[in-house]
Amino acid sequence: MATLKTINDLPNELLEFILDKLPPYRDLDNCELVCTRWVDLVKHVRIKQTTNFKKAIMEGNMCWQKLQSNDAEAKVPASRFGHSAAVCNGTMYIFGGRYAEKGIHHNDLWAFDLSTGTWEHCNSYGPHPKAFATMVSHEDQLIVFGGGRILCDHDYCLFSDVHVYNLALKKWVMPEITSECPPPMCGHGATIHERKMVIFGGGMKIDHCPHCALEEGTLMTLSNDVWTLDLDTFVWQHQEASLYRPIARVSHYQIYIDETHLLIVGGSGQTQGHYTDMWLLTMTSPVWTWQEVSVRQKNNGPNKAGIRNSAFRIDQKLIVLEMNDCVEKAVQSSDEAGTQDTASGGVDREYRTASFFICDLSHVCDDTDDPYVEWLEQKEITAGAPFSYSASLVIVLKLLRMETQKEESSAGAVADENSEFYNTGRVGRRNALPDILSEHCRTSTAELPERLDAISISDNPSPEAGPSGASTSTASCTATTSNTTNEKT
Repeated sequence: MATLKTINDLPNELLEFILDKLPPYRDLDNCELVCTRWVDLVKHVRIKQTTNFKKAIMEGNMCWQKLQSNDAEAKVPASRFGHSAAVCNGTMYIFGGRYAEKGIHHNDLWAFDLSTGTWEHCNSYGPHPKAFATMVSHEDQLIVFGGGRILCDHDYCLFSDVHVYNLALKKWVMPEITSECPPPMCGHGATIHERKMVIFGGGMKIDHCPHCALEEGTLMTLSNDVWTLDLDTFVWQHQEASLYRPIARVSHYQIYIDETHLLIVGGSGQTQGHYTDMWLLTMTSPVWTWQEVSVRQKNNGPNKAGIRNSAFRIDQKLIVLEMNDCVEKAVQSSDEAGTQDTASGGVDREYRTASFFICDLSHVCDDTDDPYVEWLEQKEITAGAPFSYSASLVIVLKLLRMETQKEESSAGAVADENSEFYNTGRVGRRNALPDILSEHCRTSTAELPERLDAISISDNPSPEAGPSGASTSTASCTATTSNTTNEKT
């Protein structure tokens, strides 16, 4: 066996196994920069990971993992809801949101590195504190539009401004817009199509409601209009669309299908409650066309699509994550004596098992008069133990080290291994040799006749028989066997 001097001396199978243990984000991108061989290996790893991920979703083989930083003093975002999120270059960004218990609105931007699992606070003055805005990623920019917040007098303030965060410069920019803008709104949807941001729906006006615009029982003016923002010129346009269109709604899913199609799923209405319908918007002609999509197996889908849930698309599947039910539990704390004190421990929140729903979108863009989607069976996501990417790498490196040590070992080391074999029985049938060693391995040929006579072949051995059927009295004759043999001679 050749000596392993560098990692490139490993065979493709083992090197691909190591690369498969890396986080599938920036780390794999960096591995492609090593050489042409590694480019091919990373390609195979990505195909394998993608296939396994899709298979896990379809089979419901998924679990929640709580990510905890090794640095106890690491900064993390404050608790919130109604924030916006987008992914760009292997990093997830969240903006804004509201802290329900104290009614505080945020305007901070946080970056979560998907490779290292660490948070970073992006320090830069930006938009107003608000919730229920939209944020989309375009090239190396994050674009935030709309949103709202509750004022001190319980009035709700809505926004129609556009802010752009430059990821390279790490600062917010507010582009100058001279065209007609959409009205101030929140709870709308936004997607990117052919260098344009397309928004639909949303809540635009509050009619004397002391609560958040997206909570049940709220009276507000809802929209079913379509607006586009050119991301090169930052010019708004009120897009003309067919009169047959979805009912005005808020807090729906807006799903990107391709550059000329988007899908609206569910949402909440002003008086009709929650919707479960779906609508396809075709953006090819000067007048965009709405078409209602037939939904099959509605009983397998969520009852409140878009309300306090999240959704994303993977290939031709729509995945909806149902909001976890939250229950409070007492947290016990230990005093100096080691006793448990529930009263001083406080309250923690425990999240139950969540559900997710799968919808097949394969026929949503069929060139027929009756496109349709179909909800598949409901799946469950359970709680799981954290997984360390480095654990498997450590095992692989130890195996490589062992192979190198074997190659450099001398013949004396082989003899030591044989000695260990005879004394411990760690090779072959495990733990077999210790049963036959000690006094039995020192029996001479002169003792064999007596040994054979001592072996019981009866079906009913005496109660005093040992493990081999020999009685203890017979076994005690070992010391006198040699004398008896000499007398016979």
